[in-house]
Amino acid sequence: MSDLLCEKLLEFPEHGETISEIHERLDRLSRYAHQNPDELSLIDRFNTVQEVPLLIGQIRKLWPYVVTSILNQATRELFLSLDEKKGSELFSPRSPWGRLHSKGGMDDLNDILRSPDILTEKYSDYQPLISLFHDIKGVLSTVPSNNTRKKMFRYLKEYINQDPASMQEILSSVHLSDVGLNGAVIDRLLGLNKGEIEKSIDFLSLFMEYDDESVIKNFTGENIISETDYASIRKLLHLLEPGKGDVVWDLGCAYSRLGIYGGLTTDATYKGVDIVAGRVEAALKVKDKFGVDNLTVMAEDVRNVDFSDGNIFYFYNPFFDDTLKIVGNKLREIAGSNGGIKIVSNNTSDDYFSKQKWLRRVYPLEEYTDNKMHINIYESGN
Repeated sequence: MSDLLCEKLLEFPEHGETISEIHERLDRLSRYAHQNPDELSLIDRFNTVQEVPLLIGQIRKLWPYVVTSILNQATRELFLSLDEKKGSELFSPRSPWGRLHSKGGMDDLNDILRSPDILTEKYSDYQPLISLFHDIKGVLSTVPSNNTRKKMFRYLKEYINQDPASMQEILSSVHLSDVGLNGAVIDRLLGLNKGEIEKSIDFLSLFMEYDDESVIKNFTGENIISETDYASIRKLLHLLEPGKGDVVWDLGCAYSRLGIYGGLTTDATYKGVDIVAGRVEAALKVKDKFGVDNLTVMAEDVRNVDFSDGNIFYFYNPFFDDTLKIVGNKLREIAGSNGGIKIVSNNTSDDYFSKQKWLRRVYPLEEYTDNKMHINIYESGN
């Protein structure tokens, strides 16, 4: 990258960060290049199956912003100062980059990579962007193909079905790493076919029975539930460090991702409650198949559940305000009787917990921070 371009990027630090992010992901992706699938260990196969598409997806998402950042802000002045006609042509609505600019950023990596003609043919002296093209295309051409990854997935699925204990080995390994975690792949290996399960749930009947409960809080019009991603769960468990003697309650647990992952990677006891029986039944099948003995999941109305044995409580936007207040009052009583508790609040649940004077926030420590997980951790006491 030229000195002039670097200087320009310093004027727009968020764009420099974006470029760094895409290179970071390319570096991670390149680790999977030139692998012989038949020689990979079980965990290496797992990482290839689940992180490669994750990284490609992240690059796909970042790439348009990188292009528009460089062209629109970092280099526009440079092009216009060298040759006004050349610069105007570059941003013409008829050019690939003019169309890119007018659309606000294309979201298909392959389309963008197929349309660099105006740069490679007419601006071959401009190397930073062309080099980035070659970097991405070079890495993508060497990582295991989609078909290879599908074969690896089938191998993993068969292996895990024959030896369920291997799933704990896999998750324990990734728990100690910083490898990206692909929720869709992990769920499929666990046997959680959520799309089919969600379609089979009679939400109308549930809503009629529990009209003041958040039965439909976490699903879209297609009945696809929104859950905490596994990377956030890993980070959360690293922060909390739960162990023997700790009881972690997931209130509104859905498919109990926290309990399954935590139960297979730590020695704490995990308990979950959800009002939708179909989700709980699926979680219990996973518990039984993989021997997650330190996990209990129940299909109940949280307002009728005794969770006084817990000392860590997790919320991912599970309830309407009235129910949240009822649960919050119970937690305050529990905190006063058992020597203190921790509450992990994800997303909008924090609107309630952040206002409770009997709680103090311990993570994140700063009011304004890059809290990408949208998670806050509170402890009872002053």
